[in-house]
Amino acid sequence: MLTQLSPVILDRVLEYVDPTSLVNLACTNYQFYSPCLAKLYREIVVFSTCSLVPKTHRKLSFNDKTVICGLSQCHDTVKNLKMVEVRLSALNSALSINSDLPNLVKKVSVFDTFNQAVDNEIVQLLGKISANVYVENDKLRKYLKSKISFNSIIVDHVSDFKDIDELDIRTGHCEQKQLFFSKKRSYVIQNPSFFSYLKKNSLKIFPTSINIDRNTELSVIDMQHLKNLEVSLDPHTNLDFITKSIDLYRLQKLSIVQPDLYDHNRNEKTDLKLIEWLSLHANEFRSLSYLSISYNPPLTGQIVDEFEGNYLKKIEVLETLVNVINTLATPKINLVLPNYLEVLSCYEQPMNNLMWNGCKCGYCSVWLEKLDDFVNFHKYFDESSNYWKDLNNAITLNSLAQNYRCRYLARNNFDMCGSVRFQNWDFHTNHFAPIQFQCCSLQTVYESEYNDGREIYFDTSSTQAPCQYRQLFIHLDICMVHYLQGIVNKLVRLDRGNAESFEITDGDINDGDEPINLQNLYVSGFRFAFDKEMNGTNFYESYYD
Repeated sequence: MLTQLSPVILDRVLEYVDPTSLVNLACTNYQFYSPCLAKLYREIVVFSTCSLVPKTHRKLSFNDKTVICGLSQCHDTVKNLKMVEVRLSALNSALSINSDLPNLVKKVSVFDTFNQAVDNEIVQLLGKISANVYVENDKLRKYLKSKISFNSIIVDHVSDFKDIDELDIRTGHCEQKQLFFSKKRSYVIQNPSFFSYLKKNSLKIFPTSINIDRNTELSVIDMQHLKNLEVSLDPHTNLDFITKSIDLYRLQKLSIVQPDLYDHNRNEKTDLKLIEWLSLHANEFRSLSYLSISYNPPLTGQIVDEFEGNYLKKIEVLETLVNVINTLATPKINLVLPNYLEVLSCYEQPMNNLMWNGCKCGYCSVWLEKLDDFVNFHKYFDESSNYWKDLNNAITLNSLAQNYRCRYLARNNFDMCGSVRFQNWDFHTNHFAPIQFQCCSLQTVYESEYNDGREIYFDTSSTQAPCQYRQLFIHLDICMVHYLQGIVNKLVRLDRGNAESFEITDGDINDGDEPINLQNLYVSGFRFAFDKEMNGTNFYESYYD
């Protein structure tokens, strides 16, 4: 039947076919060979681990990309890098044999850090193609720039162009490629018509650093075609400038960033300001399908106002936000909270409750107890006091959440609903100090520690013994999902569990029958998909875990 389709329709059908099936289809009939190869080689992604496979019968991760990655959930870095090297070598051989294949590659994205052998294979790959290249690691970027001559690059720092301090544009005409150089230490534009070329689909605005009312640049940028908007928001930001200058009807993706270091009261005011603004303009959002809210929690997970009451208020604010989303004119919103789990982990008492009185299922009882043992046998180095201190649950769960967030390959807040990869963590490296968590030969806390009225300290060993907890990370994703399910149940009004149809008919309970306007909820690397049961009850499931 596929052989009877026109090339245009066939290309559209192939967009829904996963890479493995594309390879099989290309081998069945020569008619499918070229269309399948064009899709297989269009976008290539390279990283050291593997992609996450959905637990349900849903769309596969990286369905629209060809992935060069390591072994499936392998924890041996050497084996993973060897597999990446072999796969890159096979790709380079294919590109060398068939001269038509390099022209099919439109984009290459490289994540993670590799060894010298893999770096050399990447250099060979990029030397054979003419495509857009994204490299996440700055050291690898510098290495590639020394080996390959790129036609155009986006630099990391102004110091990369040491001889250019100022750009002066005096002509009325400016090609689009020249816009890459407009972010210099200073620039002078003599003709305002220069901005007529800034017809952007995406725009990032930082109201705290510019005067919205007097800023001429925003007033002359053509925003009629604006689809993606990112705004840096604080309690004092006036959001009226968005409604005055941007057509909310066309807006498809909205990203809110709270750049200040996390403070509960300040961030709660910001959240309420956003909720009030969304409620006021709910009927104007006709195309919005994506809402992202990012916070800036401390890397140590330590905040001043970490009280349990504030934690409960934080959950209530999220419930209120979901209620407002249910009133938006656009059906089915994707709500993305990239680091929400990191924020929740800053409240120590609720995290203690999660660790000691959390989910009591057979799985969580085992692995949460092991996580508690890990905390009791490890210390962290506090740079501010220059002392080793006992690890606590807040720091541990915050580090855990940071590594779950690394599942996202996207570093752009507009693309956080894409595919995710398998992430591993050795439970010792951390993001807030150059020194790893230190293993202790003795337990840091004993039951009788405070009985005599004095506190007992234990020094860490001078040599670090092999730690039994280095493979603990892969077992905790289900525990985190069970914890998040308690929050999601409140969002979809399933506090009493999934209600049976006969109970609803009898009128005993009415759980879960309220409308929900969420299609997916993305929380720190975890994804929940929403739908309705046949009896009308709200339904959700964890996508990967």
